[in-house]
Amino acid sequence: MNDLSTLIADYSEKKSNNMSEYHFHKYYEMYYLLSGKRILFINNQSIVIAPSQLVIIAPDVLHKFIDSDSNPHYSRIILYFNRGAFLPDMLKNPALLSILDSNFYISDIPVNVFTEITSALHREIGTDKPLHELNISSCFLRTLSEAARSHHSGIPQKETDLVSLIKAYIDDNIDADLSLDILASKFFVNPSYLSRCFKKKTNIHLSQYIAEKRIQYSLHIMVTQHGLPINEVARMSGFSGITTFNRTFKNIMHCTPGSFKKNACGFKI
Repeated sequence: MNDLSTLIADYSEKKSNNMSEYHFHKYYEMYYLLSGKRILFINNQSIVIAPSQLVIIAPDVLHKFIDSDSNPHYSRIILYFNRGAFLPDMLKNPALLSILDSNFYISDIPVNVFTEITSALHREIGTDKPLHELNISSCFLRTLSEAARSHHSGIPQKETDLVSLIKAYIDDNIDADLSLDILASKFFVNPSYLSRCFKKKTNIHLSQYIAEKRIQYSLHIMVTQHGLPINEVARMSGFSGITTFNRTFKNIMHCTPGSFKKNACGFKI
């Protein structure tokens, strides 16, 4: 990408297009949800993204989006950009820097406002008319200005149901035995009921959720405690053995823990 290059993609409706693999970009991603619901996994959190919310994700930050319920239909706009989209003086603004320096930033922007900005941006892409680079910068600046004025905490909405309690217990006991029977006994419910309830609420099987949370935690360990051996990372992440850890890690990350660890210094978790 050159300094002002931009990609606008996917205005159309999507169905069952889960970005099920954790991934990262070498540039900023703006993900604006027009309709439907999505779940963002990032920074060891799972966050429900609702229509008219904009998510800005920094370079090199591992994340993924999945469907949130039984209705897989959704539509969104995605923009990619880098800091070269802004004039040097703009990068001195504290409000702008607070967004660009965050791993991720969530805000609520009305659909008519966001589509107006992206339509103007789209008109400028690929043109060589006078001041088109300034107009591109202005479009991005207005987007981030709108985002700063309607900042969303990024924290999932407070829940009081069984599923939220289970999620909290998993987060606090990631290295413990989190089998279905153990969790059911902790919360005094039938294992089958717990499993159905969790799947209905989150659109993900409990075992898959636990595996992904453990892998997220293992990523955090490898980035922040680079010197730890892989078997210790596996133990701290709650895996019963290195073989299970390696297999689960490769299924989710599509690489081995060792290959990730070699390049972990550049990632943000």
